[in-house]
Amino acid sequence: MEISLNNPSVVAVENNTTVDNKSIVSIRPSEAKPVVWQRSTFGNSYADRPDITIQEVIEDSHLDYNVVKQHLVRVNDQAYDAILHGNPLVGLQLSKDNIISSHCATVDERNDKTLGVVGSEYGVVQNTKAFEFINFIEKVSGVAPKIETAGRLGNGERIFITARLGEDSFLSPQDSIKNYVVFTNSHDGSGAVMAFFTPVRVICQNTLNMAIRECPNKVVFKHTKHVNTRLDWEIEENRKKALEVFSQSVKFSAKFIERMKGLQGEKVDAKYVEDFTAQLLLQPAQFKLYQQADGKLDSVEEIATRTKNSIMALRDSIENGIGQQFDRGTKLWLINGVTTMLHNESKWRNEESEFSALMEGSGLKKVQKAYDLLTKIA
Repeated sequence: MEISLNNPSVVAVENNTTVDNKSIVSIRPSEAKPVVWQRSTFGNSYADRPDITIQEVIEDSHLDYNVVKQHLVRVNDQAYDAILHGNPLVGLQLSKDNIISSHCATVDERNDKTLGVVGSEYGVVQNTKAFEFINFIEKVSGVAPKIETAGRLGNGERIFITARLGEDSFLSPQDSIKNYVVFTNSHDGSGAVMAFFTPVRVICQNTLNMAIRECPNKVVFKHTKHVNTRLDWEIEENRKKALEVFSQSVKFSAKFIERMKGLQGEKVDAKYVEDFTAQLLLQPAQFKLYQQADGKLDSVEEIATRTKNSIMALRDSIENGIGQQFDRGTKLWLINGVTTMLHNESKWRNEESEFSALMEGSGLKKVQKAYDLLTKIA
């Protein structure tokens, strides 16, 4: 596929590319999909209720359940089958040796459902406690986060609340950035209580969730046995921490726009685009083979056809994706192409897996690697 750096506006619906003599057809939506948390079936929207309180959100979204830790006990196959089929436990003899003291189960008290298995010193943080953080950001800063969505993943193992924070930023008069903060809590040992700052590019609804050197984009409270003390906002030291979080969000937003404008000013040629997309999606050893083949992707047999297809699809997203009529031929064009592919064109198993990937998983890592490559950190 030929890369065109100067085409002023291309919005392709269907594109045919050939790799290893096989035709690839990529279909993209005619307009940007809303951010995953705004269209999710596992969350509620509160964008039209600007005065809603955090407590009202928690109750309305059914996040006000209580989580407790319960002990784990080892049983033999006979006892397991009896419990499984609702039969009486005949002749079962247990001792303290059957207790698994190193781990516990986390359980939703409403329905007795197990949410996860965690270490014995895991500190459970109730959802109401975790999201008091939002109220204290407003108290110490005077700026109220505008809650937009709230929801839970699975049976309530992980929950989230998203909020707009501060004013919009602009890369150009036509290209605006909305600043969000995403609050999360988990009950299965998969994550901490977190607040992370996520700019969203309005034109394509892409989240630009990446860490910028010397300006972290998240605050983490791990589920240690003392975590609830760290989240007690009546303690002066913790109040100062809340103010630091808000100050950090303001600093991150300013630094983010500064870095994006820097990428906006750096021009690239077609060869740079091809090498960037290859390096982003190939393992280091594969990229060396690609370089040795003078960038001729077809001729490297050690690279799987599926990977070659992914590289070509990414190049197509950069060339023709939603919002890609702006900043053509710059490094900003490249990173926007990566995010528009992830948000608007990638197929995810479901919305929960998409949310997890873009916020904390493989999608986030891809965007971070793209940013690091473009700023020569990696």
